[in-house]
Amino acid sequence: GDEIPSLVRTLINRENGITVVLFSDTPLITKQTVFDAVEELRASGKNVIKLTRGYVFNTEYLLSADKIYTQETHYFEVDDFVTAFSFKQIALISDILKNRILEYHMERGVHFEDMASAFIGCDVKIGKGVTVGPNNVVKGNTYIKDNVVLGANNVLDTCIVEEGARVLSSHVSGSYIGENSVVGPFAHIRTGSIIGPSCVAEGCVLAENSVLEEGTCCVAGNITRAESKQGE
Repeated sequence: GDEIPSLVRTLINRENGITVVLFSDTPLITKQTVFDAVEELRASGKNVIKLTRGYVFNTEYLLSADKIYTQETHYFEVDDFVTAFSFKQIALISDILKNRILEYHMERGVHFEDMASAFIGCDVKIGKGVTVGPNNVVKGNTYIKDNVVLGANNVLDTCIVEEGARVLSSHVSGSYIGENSVVGPFAHIRTGSIIGPSCVAEGCVLAENSVLEEGTCCVAGNITRAESKQGE
């Protein structure tokens, strides 16, 4: 049988009845697959079951055994065990992860008009009734609230977009967009800027820490850091 590396024993928590050992080249493993493997061990009454890339042990057995004698492999979700051994495999893993994120949001009421061109970061939160157009990149700790429309060709990084807002062909970084406001097309909203409720920012550039107060309309203008405009 396969020898058990001595390093494994130094990492064991002896208070846990079951120990899971996974290979480090399978970054797509999910919590659900680990839970399923643990339940499989419990149901089988065995001391160890072999996974595609790893093992689940009875901890007492792992502490005392020198070798693993099981040869039967238990198969779970295939994508969870895709291995990262080349740039081609890394590209495949990235694609699987991207689709998992999109599927997660779709199950919660988000409509993607073109899944192939949408990129949503793993820390992004999206509310219900949101529409995401083609060629959107949304990353960082961005929070898109209910019923927002992201038109085509946006980049949003670490932003808050309130309910009912629309962002169209624009770049927004580290900023706040108020309820029912329209940003774009062709706006550039820089870090620390605040766009109040029911504003329009079309074709304009906001410098860092700029403010548009409620009801402001800014079309094809440049707002400097110190300016605060209302009702124009």
